[in-house]
Amino acid sequence: MNLIAKDELQQFRKFNNKYERELRSSVYQEIMPGMGSGEILDVIAGNKNLMFSMSLKQIKRHKEYFEGDIDFKKMAAAENITYPDKTTLIVKTTHACNLHCPYCYDVMFRKDLDVEGNKVTLEVVRQILKVFKDVNVGTWIWHGGEPLLIGKEFYDEANTLIKQQFKKANICMQSNLTLIDDENAAVLRKWNIRPGFSFDGLTNYLTRKNTDRLMQSIAIADKNEVLGGAIMIITKDNIHQMIDDYEYFKRLGLGCKMNLIFAAHKNMNSYTLDGKTVAEEICKFFDYWILDTYRPADSDLCERYLMAALDAGGSCAFTDCAGKDYWFSTQPDGTIYHCGRDWPESAAVSFGNIFEMESVQDILNHPNHKRWYEGTRRMLRHCGNCDYFYCCHSGCYNDNIQYDLTMNKPEPENCYTHRHVISHIIRVINEIDFDDMPKYNPRFLNFLFRHQFRSAKMMKNILEESIKRIETPAHAENKLKEFLVI
Repeated sequence: MNLIAKDELQQFRKFNNKYERELRSSVYQEIMPGMGSGEILDVIAGNKNLMFSMSLKQIKRHKEYFEGDIDFKKMAAAENITYPDKTTLIVKTTHACNLHCPYCYDVMFRKDLDVEGNKVTLEVVRQILKVFKDVNVGTWIWHGGEPLLIGKEFYDEANTLIKQQFKKANICMQSNLTLIDDENAAVLRKWNIRPGFSFDGLTNYLTRKNTDRLMQSIAIADKNEVLGGAIMIITKDNIHQMIDDYEYFKRLGLGCKMNLIFAAHKNMNSYTLDGKTVAEEICKFFDYWILDTYRPADSDLCERYLMAALDAGGSCAFTDCAGKDYWFSTQPDGTIYHCGRDWPESAAVSFGNIFEMESVQDILNHPNHKRWYEGTRRMLRHCGNCDYFYCCHSGCYNDNIQYDLTMNKPEPENCYTHRHVISHIIRVINEIDFDDMPKYNPRFLNFLFRHQFRSAKMMKNILEESIKRIETPAHAENKLKEFLVI
């Protein structure tokens, strides 16, 4: 697979970046479920007119944007890593689990449920709330092991405490779902929790197994209105059948998030896939998904990469998740890590215990946190000159530290995958014009509309129209066309 030319990447960024979007901010219509073909065509036509209109106004009002050399400093400043204003807490309830998935990254912590310190307590919850009292917690995730091994009474009391302090917090859960019943489902429904659940689709029998049991659990969750989405791990067993799995989950009516397997600490059954193979297969799946018009489903995987390309990051794996104070995790005994992943002991990235802390600042001042944070800054500096840094920001820090404990360079397979998938996506969507849109997946089109996307083809038409309609500044015609790749 070949990367796109640098000038094509720069052209794409020039006309699809946060700074530029601010100059022509507008709200596009979206294609709604149940719309007929005529209504869809009306939405596309309306968005085309709006894009032309706003782009022409942008050119007329901001001639300086086109008169001089392209100011990548301004663009980079707007694309600089942005941090959410809310903190995410991943709270491990236990390291016990009723299943034995071969690639599980929690294996390094695996213990029986009754081992001391392996059940989260209300005291741990109260201390977390005390430490984070001055932070805007937006998401609280119950995680494991298997969180449904902990009794429903605990969750009822703990969720009450959480909502008393963080009234707008979204309480979530990651589960294998096999232990759900009507009673614990009632507690989940009370707190509006729809657990994300593990399900490897057509190859589940090879990895997580217990498929019949899981199907029964899905029915119970659905009946009790607490059914969330599936999380499928992409492994060597299913990497070549992502399209088949996508169609399988469509038939089941289940949303599905696809995540790559990775080499977990102290789990010899886990591994990192070859970057070239992964890139090729994701690109095949992307090409299929964007043209899927028969009862199409969302694709979290494709949308994550689109978000990275169009919005300079997006998911935690493509942005600086170490920045500010928005991502922390606690173990059942209160031990603090950055997130719920498997952090090697030799890397010394445990940030103390929650009972040793009075505030989030105490965590940030912990020597291990300071050393780890400095490592993430080295990683950002190492990758800073890469053309694709704007859309990955060094990738997942956990993947990187597993590869290099000194945190001086990124994990190479993920790096290869990201650059080549982003390159492919830009190459493909740069060829889209409004006249072509009826043949595309409406969910894909809505994503483009939300991000005010403009392809090279669209820009060619817009710029030609602008030259006809407005009095362009001196030499503007050449400047406007300077980075077009036709």
